[in-house]
Amino acid sequence: MLLPPTDKAAPGPENVEEADRFIDAYYKIPDVKVRRDILSLLKAAGGAE
Repeated sequence: MLLPPTDKAAPGPENVEEADRFIDAYYKIPDVKVRRDILSLLKAAGGAE
């Protein structure tokens, strides 16, 4: 589970590993629109939008 950072410190190795797996999977999606939609969904879920 990717945990939000509690301060400005670098994320722990377990979070970096999970982020790497997510990025690998994200870029394997061939449809650019689907990737954009997924990014928008994640931003909304994380409160970034």
